[in-house]
Amino acid sequence: MALRWPSTGWVQLVWGRFPFLLASASYDTFRRDTAWRWPGQAPVGGDPQLQFTGRGTDRISLEGTVHPHFNGGLRMVQLLRLQADQGEPQVLIDGRGNYYGRWAATAVEETQRAPMGDGAFRAQDFRLVLEKQAGGLVWG
Repeated sequence: MALRWPSTGWVQLVWGRFPFLLASASYDTFRRDTAWRWPGQAPVGGDPQLQFTGRGTDRISLEGTVHPHFNGGLRMVQLLRLQADQGEPQVLIDGRGNYYGRWAATAVEETQRAPMGDGAFRAQDFRLVLEKQAGGLVWG
């Protein structure tokens, strides 16, 4: 079942209180990288022996474009930064209702393109990098 945000349309993803909506701040690339820790111990004269010590970093990168003069786009990247400024991992849920856990923002990048005569831009490319907070499926 897909989620709809009241009066604004279909939800791709919700991070805390920030909805990624098809009608305003949508992303076109979702990249997830998961690492596992395998430190090596090199015996004298031999190849390193790897030992599994657990899961490493789980990272999601969202990239997209907002158009500042369309559906509140002037504030979208600023709102991402404000949420990241809270300094708390936020719940991440996709538009199908799947719960991903709690994720902290480690970077928000912005590129403004196509300047107009008044200095405003027609497009803002953004990239949000999230890292998973350890602790499993805990709400709150």
